[in-house]
Amino acid sequence: MITYIFMAICIAVFVYINYFSKDNKTSEAMHLGALYTPYVKNRGEYWRFITSAFIHTEFLHLFMNMYCIFYLGRMFETLLGPVRYLILVLVSIVMSSLATYYYSYRDSSVDNSITIGASGLFYGFLGAIIGLGLFKGGAFFDLLRGYLPCIAINVAFTLMNSRISKTGHVGGLVGGYLTMYIMYLLKVI
Repeated sequence: MITYIFMAICIAVFVYINYFSKDNKTSEAMHLGALYTPYVKNRGEYWRFITSAFIHTEFLHLFMNMYCIFYLGRMFETLLGPVRYLILVLVSIVMSSLATYYYSYRDSSVDNSITIGASGLFYGFLGAIIGLGLFKGGAFFDLLRGYLPCIAINVAFTLMNSRISKTGHVGGLVGGYLTMYIMYLLKVI
C-alpha cells in the first residue's frame, strides 16, 4: 500500500507540473520542494530532503524510477511489513538528500543545482538487497546475486550520465544498507 501511495503522489506531481502548472518545469519543481542547497542552507527548508523525492519533470525519469520502485518496493513492503518498510523508504530518501546536500554545500560550483526524483529510494532498495544478502545469506544472497546485473547496469548508467546525482545515489545506497544492518542487529529481520 505504501509503495502505491508513493507512486501515486509521484505521478500526480508529474502530471501537475507537465499539464496544469503555468510555470516552467524548473520553477514549479522549486516551488513544490526540489532539493536546492541555498534554500536549505539559508532558509532552513529541510523538508526539501523528503519532498524532492516525489518530483519528476521528465517522463523517462518518472517511468524508470516508478518501474524500479514498483517491483522492489512491493517486495520490501511484503518482506518488512509497513512500519519497517516506511523506515527503509524514509532513511533511503533522507540519506540520498543529505549526501547531495553535503556535496553541494562543500562544492560551491554545484551549489545552485536542483535535485529531484526517487532514484535515491531505488538505490536504497539496492543497498537493502546488498545488506540482506550479506547479513542473512541463503535466499537473500541468491536475491543479491540475481540483482547484481541490475545493480551493475544502474551504476554504469549513473557514472556515464553527468546530469545524475551520483552522491544522491550513493547516499540512498548507504541508507538502505545501513537500515538493513541496524534491523539485522536489532533482530527485526
